[in-house]
Amino acid sequence: MFLRYQQVSRVIELVKPRTIVEVGTWNGDHAVIMATAALRSHDHVHYWGFDLFEDADQLSDALEFNVRSHHSAQSVSDKLARFQENNPGFSFDLIRGNSMETLAANLDAAWTDPSSGATHQLKGADFAYIGGGHSVATVASDYGYLQNCPAIVFDDFYEPDMAGRCPDTDAIGCNQTVAAIPHVLLPAQDELPSGGVIKMAAAGPDIMARASGPLPPGTAAPVKRCVVTTFSARGYLEYGRRFIETFDAHWPEDVVLQI
Repeated sequence: MFLRYQQVSRVIELVKPRTIVEVGTWNGDHAVIMATAALRSHDHVHYWGFDLFEDADQLSDALEFNVRSHHSAQSVSDKLARFQENNPGFSFDLIRGNSMETLAANLDAAWTDPSSGATHQLKGADFAYIGGGHSVATVASDYGYLQNCPAIVFDDFYEPDMAGRCPDTDAIGCNQTVAAIPHVLLPAQDELPSGGVIKMAAAGPDIMARASGPLPPGTAAPVKRCVVTTFSARGYLEYGRRFIETFDAHWPEDVVLQI
């Protein structure tokens, strides 16, 4: 698994969603991972998954910068049904087609939580993962339909690699979409074979409240940034003292140095 994907379960464990929307279900493995994390906090969790599935072709691959293989909606449904057999609190709906059209047609889709009787609509799902079509236009459209979700994670945020190579963010990725909204970048990144690195961005009021302010009572304390380093006694004389002095001079005061 790519490093950046491992962060999504941690975000889900933080926001504890009962309802999840994923744009870009692909083979269903990510749905299982997210549902597993969410079921640690709730007896019942519902998942809506959107993908072209077998409707994808060479033209859609070219338009959406897709390099992955394709899976049928039935094969993914079978996989999620097997997961459901072992996790009866899990339920799901898969929607096949172009998300520019299918999201609009399903915004009012609803699920009733058996535990509470509360009805949850797709357009306000607790957690949304946007990682389907990679074109700027599709990412912006997907976010437009899901912008009322309180916690959103975007895949496909691109940055230059050490050689300065980077995908064209005027054509591909979420960079343009998240630039216009409050967001945070998740730290893990993967290198792209064609050059550049790929990260995830997170947005929504639940995410931003945890990123920038105190957490509600009973939850973990906000994460504070720190720098950790080591050096020997000789290392202190050769470079450690200079390191400490330049750290004090240039780093923000709220970042702690631990030696």
